[in-house]
Amino acid sequence: MLTRIMGEDIRLQCMYGEGLPFVQADVGMMEQVLVNLLVNARDAMPHGGQLSITTNDVQINEAYAHAHSDAHAGQFVCLT
Repeated sequence: MLTRIMGEDIRLQCMYGEGLPFVQADVGMMEQVLVNLLVNARDAMPHGGQLSITTNDVQINEAYAHAHSDAHAGQFVCLT
């Protein structure tokens, strides 16, 4: 489905981290987020290009969480 959204001029590259933890997320909301990001990326590349989607694990420590009021310490999955 994602390839159809992107069109023929944009190459979609997906790189998924191994052994990622499970996440608590609404499947429908995550799908909508991805589709919105892909549509925005497509519109920003009218002459084509490459779009990379990556996932990896991120550990946020207490010091970072203390310095950023909306952050929480723990293990997370990062979608880039």
